[in-house]
Amino acid sequence: MKYFLILVSFNISSFFALEGKAKSQPENSNPKLLRQIELEQSKRREQMLVHKKLYVNVQTDQLKNKSEELVMEAEGIVAAPYQNTLKIVTDYSQLKDVSGHFRKVVYRKDNQRLYLLVGAMGYVAQLWMQLKENQDKEEVYRLDWVIDRGKFKGMQGQIIYEPIGFRHTRIQMKSKLQAKKLPLPPIISRLALEVLSHRVASRMRTYIETQSKKPK
Repeated sequence: MKYFLILVSFNISSFFALEGKAKSQPENSNPKLLRQIELEQSKRREQMLVHKKLYVNVQTDQLKNKSEELVMEAEGIVAAPYQNTLKIVTDYSQLKDVSGHFRKVVYRKDNQRLYLLVGAMGYVAQLWMQLKENQDKEEVYRLDWVIDRGKFKGMQGQIIYEPIGFRHTRIQMKSKLQAKKLPLPPIISRLALEVLSHRVASRMRTYIETQSKKPK
């Protein structure tokens, strides 16, 4: 579920699982450096789990070949069980209930095609997206996507959903677009896009948590 990025926006970088299981590290890694990384990741996890912090980062760069690059990343933890979260986020018809930025949503399950008409700050864009679901492990769900029509054609990314204990789900997103000229109007700067993305991600989290608590 995404707005240019959304939760979209998720394979951001190496993270340690909250249950204390660390991803494997090179045998010759510097112990001091590993400890520092563990402390930083522990603080990050606490910020997301206890203080409900959302991490959103948007970067635009001029590449050596004179093309431009847009990279968007997001990570957060929702207070909802993994299976509940998956059921909610894969029902794309609910996107319009999450935020008014989603003007129109059409999803075809037979070929995993998603059409979005999104708008913000007077700017409207149509996005035709090809989705691909991956669930190699029972408790890790990954959604790969690419925009193959519209102004953001060529943008691609993935979202990863992972259970944290029995009551929480971590959502990670990462997306990237390289183009001769990024299709962003002057009114939507990198900072504005980051603030807007954070706002939509926050609404998404609230929606998931609220829907998850409703009686079955």
